[in-house]
Amino acid sequence: MILGSALVVAVVSPVFSEEHQTRMSALLFTSRNGREKDTLAKIMAAFTAAVLIYIVIVSFLFLTVGAVYGFGGGKCMSGTVLISFYVTPSFPVTTMPAGAIVLLMLSLDLLAIFTICALTLCVSAHQKTAFHTVVLTLAFWTAPLLLRLLFNGAGYLLASGTPMFLVMTGILQDWYGMLFIPAGISACILVCAALSGWNTWRKAEASV
Repeated sequence: MILGSALVVAVVSPVFSEEHQTRMSALLFTSRNGREKDTLAKIMAAFTAAVLIYIVIVSFLFLTVGAVYGFGGGKCMSGTVLISFYVTPSFPVTTMPAGAIVLLMLSLDLLAIFTICALTLCVSAHQKTAFHTVVLTLAFWTAPLLLRLLFNGAGYLLASGTPMFLVMTGILQDWYGMLFIPAGISACILVCAALSGWNTWRKAEASV
């Protein structure tokens, strides 16, 4: 999903910023309902692209893994097949069925993909070129790594709700008992970034 996140950034970054770069914003903003319909259409297209990227990656992984190992074993304890710990009550996630853990991991991956998509849209709405959008989005994407390196505990918990860490299986191991916190952080970033991008683009000045 790290690759998926990078693909989302590459695909979504031109959504708003390219209109300024190509001087098309002047035409879009002067058309009837141009701002409202154009903004909504761009956001829907961006999230549709993110979903398609997610589906392709998940399908590819399932097919390749299934071709080698098969699709059985979903009822096995996850500690025996998915996680680097033995089955132990000290890590409740290791005693859950592997199938349930896979579904939970895929849900967190989808949330991370949506969050990086919303963040890219927000940056794109504030920038004049797609290149600057990509650079800044990747900077925001990797910034939480500093929280993980410099701080433990609360810093790591905050970083775990960002797209970079949400796709890592270690989040399930470390924060399984309080996944609502990373998920809540990610959901807040998603909503705030999407709303900020939508509002910024509606109020943007046309490039002429």
